[in-house]
Amino acid sequence: MKGRNPFIFSAVMLGACLVLAIGAVAASAEEAEPVWRRPIELRRSEGQMWTGDVLLSGSGSLVLVWTAMPTERTKDRLSAMRTSALVSDDRGNSWREFALPDEQVRPTAFEIFGDSLCYLAHGQDTMSFYVVDIKTGKGEKHDVFKKADIEGNEFCPEYSRLLFEGNKIFLVQSTEHPVHYLFTMSTDGGKTWEKPCYVAKELWQNDSMAPGFFISKDAPNVVYNLSEKQELEPHQARTADKGKTWEDREIGFGLEGSFTAHFDTAFIGKDICMSFMGGKLVGGEELAYFSTKSTDGGRSWTKPVKIGTTRAADLCLLYDLKAVDGRLFLTYTRSGKSDLYAQSAHVFMSKNGGDAWKELDITQNIARNTGMPVVTADPKTGEVYCVFENLPPEDEAKEGGNHFLLFRRAAKPDDPAGAAANADNVAAMVQVLVSDLDSSDHGTRERATSDLMALGEEAMAPIRKAIEETKSLEAKTRLERALARYSGEWWKGE
Repeated sequence: MKGRNPFIFSAVMLGACLVLAIGAVAASAEEAEPVWRRPIELRRSEGQMWTGDVLLSGSGSLVLVWTAMPTERTKDRLSAMRTSALVSDDRGNSWREFALPDEQVRPTAFEIFGDSLCYLAHGQDTMSFYVVDIKTGKGEKHDVFKKADIEGNEFCPEYSRLLFEGNKIFLVQSTEHPVHYLFTMSTDGGKTWEKPCYVAKELWQNDSMAPGFFISKDAPNVVYNLSEKQELEPHQARTADKGKTWEDREIGFGLEGSFTAHFDTAFIGKDICMSFMGGKLVGGEELAYFSTKSTDGGRSWTKPVKIGTTRAADLCLLYDLKAVDGRLFLTYTRSGKSDLYAQSAHVFMSKNGGDAWKELDITQNIARNTGMPVVTADPKTGEVYCVFENLPPEDEAKEGGNHFLLFRRAAKPDDPAGAAANADNVAAMVQVLVSDLDSSDHGTRERATSDLMALGEEAMAPIRKAIEETKSLEAKTRLERALARYSGEWWKGE
């Protein structure tokens, strides 16, 4: 995965919990959504996911890596970040802790080749490139550049892009104060790196956001937005001499409104696929994610296809475009500015190079807010693996809340196992919510009651069972109210 940065990131979500979901994706866009199995707790999260990814190794192991920001809002939060890693050798049935070589650095831009996990890490004064064997834990570390190499600017760990072509590695890295982007490359697998240079430095503005990055015929290309008259126009810069000089041109997409941001790129065969946010920014109007592609090495781009919408008033966090086995996956999180805990995780999939997209319901039958999704897929089985956070309500988050790292697997709805998985999933959700029905906090009890009523008629049997088993009068009263809603005798619960 490429390192990712937020569109707007003004605060920290408290009490984040990560969820890993696995699903067998339907064979066509018209097929029904797969049924996600009951979530299984893996571990608790230590804070909000800052960067992370889930990857499938050459030997079939799942590798989950994420950096968590502490929930306390202190001035040294960034330096207090900690990175965790889990590895599963049996497609998620069991997991083991995996220790990265240097816990104090902040890794980003993860990739995996065979059983070697590659990533960048930002220390206090140096950016380094790591290669770590997930079987043995042994690794190599090579310096990429130091702060002294970038004219006193701070490098920004939230945005890094790594691209691999054989033994060549290309890197675009953001700096801040002011915002610029650095380019460097390695021709020996990351052991040594060229002196970094700026990407079209004379053109960058402070409000340039998150460029896309791709290689075409050994020439690096960067797609970014240029501030012109309070608008953000898409531009494309290309270098043929290892970054010494850049050729820049404007690339119009013909969209209504001139706001573009969140560029990201991935390859499907020889086609360059790109996603971005576009539309009107002023007046709280609707924005949308779009996809486009180039079949001629980036010289021209197709008419953009709308993927998913958001509002200009929302925050959009940690987006990513990834290509796996001929499929494209776009992930992002929507969050309101006034309530950062009211998040929703979104995952879209395209099986035809971005010409059409389908949203995957990764949060099927999961109560509470979700966010920060990352995905990968198994080319052999077609299963999709997704990691995302499960956030408690804001009042619970401030008190610590219930934060879980969960694992899910799915079955197709037309498979008998699908119905069984759904019933199992709903029953598990009822059990989770029953504990909240007896909470000392009135808001928590009300939310749990509302969530029970949203599970569907499949919840009736497990609710009846919970009524028989619970010893709490409060929980029993609320369970009976929910059951009455499903049976049509809603007045009994009032």
